[in-house]
Amino acid sequence: MKKDLTQENQALKKELSRLHATLNNVGSYIFTKDINGCYTYGNQFVLNFFQVSMADFIGKDDSHFFSIDEFSELKQNDEQVLKYGKTVEREEKNTIARTGEVRYYWIVKQPIYDEHGDIIGLSGISTDITERKILARQLEQKQKLLDTVLDNVDAYIYMKDRQHRFLYVNKKTTELFQRHINEIIGRTANELQEFENDFDHMDDKVIQSGQQITGEEEFVDEQGKAHYYWSNKVPLFDNNQEVESYIGFSHEITELIELKKELEHKATVDDLTKLANRRHLFEQAGKAFKQSQRSNYPLSTLILDLDYFKAINDNYGHHTGDLVLIRVAQCIKNTIRAHDIAGRIGGEEFCIILPDTSSEDAKLLAERIRDQIAKLSISLPHMDPQTHQLKDDQTEVPSICLTTSIGIAQNKSGDKSISQLLHRADEALYQAKAKGRNQVCGQ
Repeated sequence: MKKDLTQENQALKKELSRLHATLNNVGSYIFTKDINGCYTYGNQFVLNFFQVSMADFIGKDDSHFFSIDEFSELKQNDEQVLKYGKTVEREEKNTIARTGEVRYYWIVKQPIYDEHGDIIGLSGISTDITERKILARQLEQKQKLLDTVLDNVDAYIYMKDRQHRFLYVNKKTTELFQRHINEIIGRTANELQEFENDFDHMDDKVIQSGQQITGEEEFVDEQGKAHYYWSNKVPLFDNNQEVESYIGFSHEITELIELKKELEHKATVDDLTKLANRRHLFEQAGKAFKQSQRSNYPLSTLILDLDYFKAINDNYGHHTGDLVLIRVAQCIKNTIRAHDIAGRIGGEEFCIILPDTSSEDAKLLAERIRDQIAKLSISLPHMDPQTHQLKDDQTEVPSICLTTSIGIAQNKSGDKSISQLLHRADEALYQAKAKGRNQVCGQ
């Protein structure tokens, strides 16, 4: 009998030794406390951390090892277990008394009961997550910094997958679509609007080529206004070097494009009459001349000069003269065809290029223009040419009647440039002037 007890004790000791060895190698802090919060056990991890022996550890409470205050998380968690019998699983922040170091743990604390069901202590296991916590905090700070930068950059920044669904958008992009970020993520740009825009053209190029793509994009809003963007799109690759997503950076250049168009318009249009200006007119005339040579079709030119225009300026002032030029330009635009080219050469002189038009047809058009201009009646007060004020003795509003002289020329087989054609039309114009004005002369 005695031998059996000895063997049983030895077996229990071996089992207890294996249990201690297991607890000492778990890789976490394992401990127990009595109902007063004093330690009754700690594995080797606990003893090593506090740099004490088991004998110096048993019977001590947390005030010997931690900086405990009234609002200590450690104290509050233990109270939930020992006083209310709850199992606590959460993050716990502790300050080590010996070093003043702040550590973070993921703790699981459970009540220990006696045979009567009364709480007599607690068991706990703590995993040090300080490094993970610090890394998470650093990552959070970096993410916050990155979000702050991206949300305040004057550009639309976004990330899309291969199906053009948004994976990320910055604040400026949410403002463009006038939607919350949660309404944008997972959807395509076209799904976010009730009207179509070709957002996928450059995106498809990035996916298909696997290369960075840069270029201009156009977006039309619900009011029909066009917005222009300069976009840079960069592919992102998976482990198989396949494009799995791409990042886009788009800067709005609408004002720049509109300014460019305005400058281009001003570079080609006469400010006063809104017809082609001299430079643009001659450029287009040169192109029409070359095209007529290639296609072997007739090309005619009209040159118009308003009769006695200087007298209008002298009698009514230059402001009135400008109004006359505007009315004449409108008359010309309303009479010519859509593909004809009309422009102001300078002063009161105009030129019209008539592609695929013989001199006979040009003469018919010239007579219509001359007739329409003669029918213009411009009622204006009689202005003093010096003061540009209404003359004291002028009680009636006079009507200005206009006439014009027009020269016509058609291209010839021997012509080498448009200037030859224009020169002949100009000579015909002087013939019309010499014959008494208000008539059409030429071929």
